[in-house]
Amino acid sequence: ARETNKFLHEARNVANEGGKLVLSSIFKWYKEDFPPDAVSWINGQAADLKLPPTSGVSYRPYDWALNKQ
Repeated sequence: ARETNKFLHEARNVANEGGKLVLSSIFKWYKEDFPPDAVSWINGQAADLKLPPTSGVSYRPYDWALNKQ
């Protein structure tokens, strides 16, 4: 739970940029793991983020260099 919370609070993974949500590509690749949808799932895990329900979600390209750390 602690690592999930940390992940969700990093701007590279979850960001509200000018009213448009930008999420990590992980949410797109594994969408079936985040029911009923990524935004609802994120709000359930980190209610303090208060992401607005929206159909305007885009996905940030994944930084593969992170895997080498």
